[in-house]
Amino acid sequence: MSLTPDDIQAKRFHDAFRGYNHEEVDVFLDEVAAAFDAVMKEVQAARARADEFEAQVLELKGTEGMLKRTLLAAQRASDEAIAEFIRRKVYWQTVVAGKAPLLAKDARNGAPESKAVRVWIADPTEAQYLETSTAHLVEIGAAEKLLLMDGEWGEATPGLMEQAERFEEARRISVEELEKKHAYERG
Repeated sequence: MSLTPDDIQAKRFHDAFRGYNHEEVDVFLDEVAAAFDAVMKEVQAARARADEFEAQVLELKGTEGMLKRTLLAAQRASDEAIAEFIRRKVYWQTVVAGKAPLLAKDARNGAPESKAVRVWIADPTEAQYLETSTAHLVEIGAAEKLLLMDGEWGEATPGLMEQAERFEEARRISVEELEKKHAYERG
């Protein structure tokens, strides 16, 4: 049963021999009813604030979820950019050293296999440039299926070297853009 201030004020007691003073009881019941009413109003106000806070919490949880998804997407994009950096680094250092791993098409043509070039993946200068750690570079390198990792060192696989056309095209486009920039700067 829920008790209200009106219930307290409406309560009547039966007379008994040598009972309480009715006037004192009525005054006290009026005071109790007023205090009870004030407490009920505070409880109602607190419940309203709690409902507002709950709505804010739900809104913030939605925002938190969106931020987590955005952060995860940004991390994936960053990791993919770092992985591409590592792929290009290993490809170009292998090409420059002239010791490219045997490509599948070359193997079919009977070309002799050459010794692979070991490329240092955990370079702290590159980690700083990429705003990551050397451990993260090694972790990403290890996740790459186009590299053979041995500690902090990686070697190109034939699969990586088969992407030569893509790397050469990216190099060609970069050189063209650089030449346009230089031509513009020269006037």
